[in-house]
This record gives sequence, structure tokens and C-alpha cells, in this order.
Amino acid sequence: STRSRPRLSSADYARLGETNRLQELIDGELIMSPSPSDAHQEAVPRLWLLLTELTAGAGKVKIAPMDVYLAADQVVQPDVFWGGAAGSACQLDAAGHWQGPPDLIVEILSPYTEKQDRGRKYDLYERVGVREYWLVQPEVRFVEVYTLVAGRYQRQGIYGPEETFASPVLNAPAVAVSRFF
Repeated sequence: STRSRPRLSSADYARLGETNRLQELIDGELIMSPSPSDAHQEAVPRLWLLLTELTAGAGKVKIAPMDVYLAADQVVQPDVFWGGAAGSACQLDAAGHWQGPPDLIVEILSPYTEKQDRGRKYDLYERVGVREYWLVQPEVRFVEVYTLVAGRYQRQGIYGPEETFASPVLNAPAVAVSRFF
């Protein structure tokens, strides 16, 4: 017989206590990740700086590990996310936890996380209403951009370091991909 893992709730997850390890709760399953690659870690502060500039102080740009509570059995730690601006579904609660879908999530792909980022997390982010989702591949230097339209993601495009793209969520007509790497 096969034994199934017990499903956890976001309350169970919160009781695990503080950690700086990358862990997420997706569909009630606790998922742990190893330390990211150097290329991944090089991209994180660059994206944080770029998004901080593009949002001009509206809301907050955060990096992992930072929990985002999306639902009763969904707690994620996006590599980079933006929320908290006026009207955003993602807000900081009185206990200091982010609640609700961020307006923009950026996941930096690695061989270990790519299947999850393109599969379960893509589906989850679409389902809960994350308005824009970027998948960044630092090793081959491109970004794949998805925009939520009528509740479904539409791929806006794949862009290389010599290109720019428009971000409707950030109200930015020309995001320079060269700034990512």
C-alpha cells in the first residue's frame, strides 16, 4: 500500500516557525528547495533594484525567503514579488505577513525549480490572480512574460538582453532585460 503525506494548512505551516530555508506550501504539500545557483542569486538584487525603480515607491518589492499566504493550503516564497500598493490584492497584515496574490511575481529558473515554476506554481499563480508572471532564465539570459487576461495567462513574449518589453502591471512601457543579468 502507498502512504500519502499528510496535507498541511497555512496555519500548520505558520506553526513550523521562522527559517531562512526556502520552503513553500503548495496544495497542502510542504516543498523544500536547495540553495539557488550563483547566477540565480546574481539576478535577484538586480531585479529588486529595477522593480524598486519602476514602482517608484508604490507598494513594496520583496525577495525570498518571504512568505506570501495565498489560500488555506497555499504559501509561496517567490524569488521576487511586488504588492502592497493602493488597490493591490496583496497586503501586509497586522502580524507582518503578506496576504493575497502579488501584482507581479518573478521566478528565476534553475534546473531544480523549473518544472515547479512552469507547472504547479504557474497554475497556482494564474488561479489566484497574480496579474503578471515573469520567468527569468539567467544561464541563457532571457525572460518569459505572462499577463493575466480574463483569468488566464497569455504569453506576452520571450525577450533577450538586447530587448525591452512593456509591463502593463507596472505601467512601464520599456523594461530593459539587460538590467536583469
